Amino acid sequence: MKLAVVIPYFQRQPGLLYACVRSVLAQQGAAATQVIVVDDTSPHTGQQELAELLPRHPQLQLVLQANAGPGAARNRGLDLVAPDTEVVAFLDSDDTWHPHLLADALTAFTQPECDLFFANSNRYGAAQPRFEWESRSGRQLLAGEHPALDESRGLHLFQGDFFDFAIHRSGIISTSTLAYRFARLPQLRFNTRLFNGQDRYFKLQLSKVARRAAFGTRVSASEGQGVNIFDSSQWGSEKGLTLLLSYIGLAKLIVDSLVLTAPQRRFVQSQLSASRRNFALTAVHLWRTHGRLPPQLWRRAWAADPATLGLFAPNLLLAALRKLRPAG
Repeated sequence: MKLAVVIPYFQRQPGLLYACVRSVLAQQGAAATQVIVVDDTSPHTGQQELAELLPRHPQLQLVLQANAGPGAARNRGLDLVAPDTEVVAFLDSDDTWHPHLLADALTAFTQPECDLFFANSNRYGAAQPRFEWESRSGRQLLAGEHPALDESRGLHLFQGDFFDFAIHRSGIISTSTLAYRFARLPQLRFNTRLFNGQDRYFKLQLSKVARRAAFGTRVSASEGQGVNIFDSSQWGSEKGLTLLLSYIGLAKLIVDSLVLTAPQRRFVQSQLSASRRNFALTAVHLWRTHGRLPPQLWRRAWAADPATLGLFAPNLLLAALRKLRPAG
């Protein structure tokens, strides 16, 4: 079964991409027929990182493009996947695979109608692997609730409505362990209007059309601390406001473009409301601590979602009332 790996690359720290690609080349029991690295005009170039590996590994391909963001870089890689490829997997350039990931993924795709696979991973700074992250939704990924493909390797077929699960728990599905049946969905691409959040939207699009999903409970990837706006955006910072605008744009796109059940729509709209409320609280915090807010943030907020500014005062009032409400 032919499998291609797509790696978007933009890093400032040397050595990250080299370790990432080496982890792909060191897979045991399976091998990628194509490894496509898309250099999104990285400050530390892909050519510098891969100079030793490129001459020795003909399946490794490095492509340079003008900086356009991770979604556009992944799309460029997907455009270069060989037409007869059965499966595509993604890996971020500051992450590494454990040696068994590809073999586990390809085992899953031997199952009829399995179109999607993902595995557990460790994220930098997180105390627990992704599958153990808690959720207010109450939806946990419990292996015992899903039929085993290979219990000794922790491989399972997802039982139930996977799209509904993904709507509530897409955060435990790491893009760096995600693989899908490219032969069935060759036109699927990342939404480049979402600079941040495009990976979650891709997961939801994929989950919507996948006939079946499988997962691996073994930790199969280590996620590093490279260039990542999510990890560098602290609450109360300008980056935090930018990130909230990304959440707002993502929630609006999900509501407007994906077919949702009434409970799913309510869940996403609750996330949208929470992001608008947090935008107001963060903006006030910044004004109090710095005495001003950059004008471009207001312009960006108006362009992204006028309702965020229209609900600014009501959201502040609601937050104040909640603080005054007696406990219990």
